[in-house]
Amino acid sequence: PEWNNMVSVGNEIDQIADAVVRTWGLCAQTDVVIEECAELIVALRHHGRGKCTADDVVSEIADVIIVAHQIAHTFTAEFGGNVQSAIDFKLKRLSRKIERENDRD
Repeated sequence: PEWNNMVSVGNEIDQIADAVVRTWGLCAQTDVVIEECAELIVALRHHGRGKCTADDVVSEIADVIIVAHQIAHTFTAEFGGNVQSAIDFKLKRLSRKIERENDRD
């Protein structure tokens, strides 16, 4: 998918995602996604107050990208969700918002 090109996660991530869900289950992986997102939120807040480095934030971003890809793969494979279609829709909507905002100037 196109959004994979923004940050290269490699082709093996889908295989890893399958193995993660087989090993620990979807409920456990869902908890991991929630935890990693929370850790990124904390890192961003701390960075804004000078309590952590940009590298700390980058590390948390990497964790979130990995687990988000895993859960996206799982929801697509297991439940027929189309994450790429949702991303495409949301990016087009955001692009239109940017155009409208720039037209105001």
